[in-house]
Amino acid sequence: MDITSQPSNSLIDQLLDDQNFISALKRRVAPIKWVSKEIFSEITGVSLGTLKNRREVWTEGLVYYMPESSSEYVYSIPGYYQWLDEQAAKDFPQASKSAMVRS
Repeated sequence: MDITSQPSNSLIDQLLDDQNFISALKRRVAPIKWVSKEIFSEITGVSLGTLKNRREVWTEGLVYYMPESSSEYVYSIPGYYQWLDEQAAKDFPQASKSAMVRS
């Protein structure tokens, strides 16, 4: 069975089918820093139901914030990965930064 003929419902599959998105990737356009909870969840794997609880431990302004013009939080993919790196450094201070990059 040809997988490409199956209907696609995931956001990532929709983006990969979007020729404008693919064209932007080919031009190496800088990624958007702040995204909606749905896109953040799709990219990171953090479920929508978990986001509210995670805000209690994540750094506001680094991983998430609520713009004045909105009633919805937005989330930062780079901020999330920075927060993960900081947690790893706290949990494993003996690991060197270069060792973490290589893994």
